[in-house]
Amino acid sequence: MDEVTLQPPAKRRRRPKARSSLVSGTSTEFLGSKSLPCAVRERPVLFLFGPKGVGKSMVARHFLGDDALLLRQREVMEAMALRILLNDWPWELAHIPKLAIEAPCFIDNRPSVLHSLGKLVGDRLRRGLRTAVLDAEDGGSVKGILNAFPLEQRATVILRFPVGGGRYRFLARECRDRGLPLRHARRLARKQPWTYRSVLQELDRIKAET
Repeated sequence: MDEVTLQPPAKRRRRPKARSSLVSGTSTEFLGSKSLPCAVRERPVLFLFGPKGVGKSMVARHFLGDDALLLRQREVMEAMALRILLNDWPWELAHIPKLAIEAPCFIDNRPSVLHSLGKLVGDRLRRGLRTAVLDAEDGGSVKGILNAFPLEQRATVILRFPVGGGRYRFLARECRDRGLPLRHARRLARKQPWTYRSVLQELDRIKAET
């Protein structure tokens, strides 16, 4: 019987591990001096989720750059009316290098708006332009737009308010910037409900009265 020589099995090529497209943190973490995640720096479409007042618009501007155009909810609906009238988006929105869009409220119940915004983002992507989509303030989901783009084209950022010591550290820095005693930071760290806007307004009020 002829001798049979067994060959070692061929090694399977490992697929390169895809970089995570999901990052989370507080807005102050992203606005600090730490380097941004690769997905946020490199991918052309960004989606930002988080509760009202968490800092989505500030973080979007930080990600895209100060020269980015931020389209507020009211402006989105005005542009939508122009799109219907002209049968196309205003030229600036389709061609500006960096655009951040606040999704309108009740977007779950507005399939035509959701579709039109998704088409705008897709057209901008084909032109090599960067776009950030901010989730609706009422919690209406823009997942219908997000799911239209593959992972390698988008990054998702979930923002949250700081908790515990994170609140105090944020407030302590704001107190120092205003020349206020740190007792205000300790008190406001326990404030409920806690938002950036409410505590900063309180610090500004205290500063104005001193």
